[in-house]
Amino acid sequence: MRDDEFRNALAEETPRLLRLATRLTPPTTDAEDLVQDVLERAWKSRGAYRKGSRLSTWLHSIMVNRATDLARRSTAAPVDEVGPEVDEWAIDIRDPASVVERAADAAALREALSRLSPEDRAVLVLRDGEGLPAGEVAGLMGIGTEAVHKRLQRGRLRLAGELDRATVMPLEEPPPETCRRARLHVSAYLDDRLEKPVREEVDEHLRGCTRCPPLVQAVVGLREALARHPETELPAALTAALDERTHRSV
Repeated sequence: MRDDEFRNALAEETPRLLRLATRLTPPTTDAEDLVQDVLERAWKSRGAYRKGSRLSTWLHSIMVNRATDLARRSTAAPVDEVGPEVDEWAIDIRDPASVVERAADAAALREALSRLSPEDRAVLVLRDGEGLPAGEVAGLMGIGTEAVHKRLQRGRLRLAGELDRATVMPLEEPPPETCRRARLHVSAYLDDRLEKPVREEVDEHLRGCTRCPPLVQAVVGLREALARHPETELPAALTAALDERTHRSV
């Protein structure tokens, strides 16, 4: 690919990179600076890009690595949990409409995403926000597909809980064991990955439970909110920086 073609391809991908940077980083991080960093690294490494492969996938890999690295350096970054025993099963949502409404606020969504671990956040944004297949997310993250599904399950439920934090009081008592079993399958249930007997079990639980359906409704609404891609106005400074750096390097 000629330098001018590569430069034009980068310019086309830049709005998407800016959206991705905003969702992958906390409000204290300048998303535009991160995009500039990614563009500069991509330009300097353009010889390693193979024409015919997806440029977006290559750029996503650079972006995720840089965003994760920045998050790990931050003292405010949450510590990533190890193992399957986490407390997302105990989350209760009492007003799913309020959760979805807050998710429509870009600032509130970014703040809530920033309270997830960097790895869970990246998986959630890439899968639900960018619509990448689980296998592709696994390749970008350097983990197995099953690990992607586990992080996605955890990320979806915890994001719902974070967005509900301002309006819901602490639980008076945890949900019963039947709720826990159903919630362990929520993500696979929504992605239609459950075997028929397990899906029927979850369906039956949701029909009789008063606590789990609002949580499922909230997660569905959050998936739709993450998948919405409003027009991103590219800052003039970012466009100018791309012009300057690429033309200077020719």
